[in-house]
Amino acid sequence: LGDHLSRHPAQVHALAATSLQLTMDQRRSALLEVVGADAMVAGPVTNLPVRAANHALRIEYKRQLLQIAAADVADHAPMPWVGEQLADLASAALETALAIARSEVDDSHLCRLTIMGMGKTGGRELNYISDVDVIFVAEPEEGATEEQALRIGTALATAVIRNCGEANAEGSLWEVDPALRPEGKSGALVRTLASHT
Repeated sequence: LGDHLSRHPAQVHALAATSLQLTMDQRRSALLEVVGADAMVAGPVTNLPVRAANHALRIEYKRQLLQIAAADVADHAPMPWVGEQLADLASAALETALAIARSEVDDSHLCRLTIMGMGKTGGRELNYISDVDVIFVAEPEEGATEEQALRIGTALATAVIRNCGEANAEGSLWEVDPALRPEGKSGALVRTLASHT
């Protein structure tokens, strides 16, 4: 975070906002807004080039992370609160990474992709160095087949993993780990809801 502040000194004000407790919706809206995606629509899509969107995502994510860390250190925030805030921020970042992915993948509108938080993410007990455990579930939108949805969903999920984990000038967010799916790493990255039962 010190390196981040040296690149973005104007964000030092985030350290003073230790009492600011953003809701999940506020975190989501702020992240989607910086990548040029409309938080008010279902299936938001960035209107920025992918590289610029990933850059903007990291800057806003770390600004919000600064607020959480400042509250943690300066206000002696309780550990459950910190875990909840970090998990909410991770969830908002995943949705934003998906908004970026939708701009990269052809026919993304034909697939409804859900990213389910697992482990510490799903339990809202995330810490600063955790990877983010998820399961991807795809369903076809009207007019699409299940096969199309799974193909598109796999491309979207792959892009989400890359958009979160790949380093650029602003670093990376964290590793997205989808290995908790039913067959682990040897199974399909994306499945339908019915195939999980």
